[in-house]
Amino acid sequence: MTDNRDFNLEYQQLNLLLAQINADDANLELLNFDDRVRHLWSYAKSSEEKVACIDLAAAMSITFLRDALILGFSMESYEAKDYSTAFYGFVKGAQMGSADAKNNLAYMIRRKEYGLDGLDEATTALKLLVPGVKEREPFSIVNTALILCLILKEDRDWRTADRLFEYVTEKEQSVRDWWANLGEEIEGYLVHFFLLRHEKIEQSSLGSIKSIAMHLAKSIDGFPEWLAKDYAIETLDDVTDCLDDPDFDSILEDFLERMPNSRESVDEMLETVSALDLWPVYRKLLTDCVALLTPEELAKLKAEYKEKFSIPLPGEVE
Repeated sequence: MTDNRDFNLEYQQLNLLLAQINADDANLELLNFDDRVRHLWSYAKSSEEKVACIDLAAAMSITFLRDALILGFSMESYEAKDYSTAFYGFVKGAQMGSADAKNNLAYMIRRKEYGLDGLDEATTALKLLVPGVKEREPFSIVNTALILCLILKEDRDWRTADRLFEYVTEKEQSVRDWWANLGEEIEGYLVHFFLLRHEKIEQSSLGSIKSIAMHLAKSIDGFPEWLAKDYAIETLDDVTDCLDDPDFDSILEDFLERMPNSRESVDEMLETVSALDLWPVYRKLLTDCVALLTPEELAKLKAEYKEKFSIPLPGEVE
């Protein structure tokens, strides 16, 4: 079969056992067949050997043991970026009716991690997800919403996706953690945005809902205005709501750059610095808006600045 001697010996023994069991109509599980297949998997090195393990697991009659084996082998392959073996396993599990396998298969199809010859990705993935959505399975709901937002993209699709997140009523933390681990991928931000919007999670490691909405509006062509405006950053109070955000500094700098140099802005900034020691706000007050300050305000701000910061203002000598 392969050059892997340990694997070949164990595989041959399992095939002989399987043939004998089938001939005698015996119970695979009574002979610890699942444990032996797991042991065989530990010997598997090539995709061919891993596929053989998945096929042996598929021979089991007890559904939950069979599905757990196939799903476990497939997930391990996926996490190792062996997408061909993972896809094979998820297909095998989906054919046997596993909702988790169907969801994971749809996930790979949606993300184009395995090519479909002549098939439409969105249609194929949505068909796989329908049973899970009907059962309100959270990962199926999220995957469906992502297809609507990132592939179909019409306004009605965004509205349907928004409504779907209302039905994520369990596994919220698992959903949050999976998509938080996607790094800088935009779908991670999108999932966390909807989870925060529908109060499924209290906070996100990716930022506040306002900063995430701003990031999505910049990154997704066609991000709906009706979603963006609900979380628009329009005042310094909106900015300081993002104080614990990992991108707070850039959010603040971006806002101050757009902020008009007016007396109204000065009053807003003075109120902010009375509560928070934000160097960029002091800098704007003492440079761009200095002409709008009263002598008393200017003297007070300069004294506070020298007390709180060691960085000289532009044009000042250290």
